[in-house]
Amino acid sequence: MVMRPVVSRLTLGSLLLTFLAVGCTKEEPAPPTADPGSTRPAATAPAPQGGPGSGAGGAMGSQASQDFQNQDINFDFDKYDLRTDARGLLDRKVAFMNQNNTIRAQIEGHCDDRGTNAYNLALGERRANAAKQYMSTAGVNPSRLSTISYGEERPLDPGRSEASWARNRRAHFVVTGQ
Repeated sequence: MVMRPVVSRLTLGSLLLTFLAVGCTKEEPAPPTADPGSTRPAATAPAPQGGPGSGAGGAMGSQASQDFQNQDINFDFDKYDLRTDARGLLDRKVAFMNQNNTIRAQIEGHCDDRGTNAYNLALGERRANAAKQYMSTAGVNPSRLSTISYGEERPLDPGRSEASWARNRRAHFVVTGQ
């Protein structure tokens, strides 16, 4: 009788590990055929109006601020390393932050809907942190940057194609204050 609970615990532990291993596997799709544009459509992210910094000379209402918030960087499937095009866009974001040294920003990490929720939340976090690390290394004070992961929960494009998935693999930037 003493052996029965031990065997049950071992069996339960084995089943749990098997479930986790099987649940985390992902199927690798064919590589994308075209590189999606990295500009976020204006309809999904309206320019901020009013509030601190708006008005004559304020960064919040400027074209540069709108570009900062409306241009996302994109990632390859199941990756969080920065692509060459993302580094160029991040360099422009760093310049904006350095010219407006009181602005604070949040970097949102996003994924496509393939994979588990937990996996995509972790991948989104790594994407946001990769952008933050690049900007910090380039001279932006890390205390002015925060990160959050939305995983697959806020898709930019709800489609079920490689082009849609490619648009959803992104880091989005939001000015959170001055």
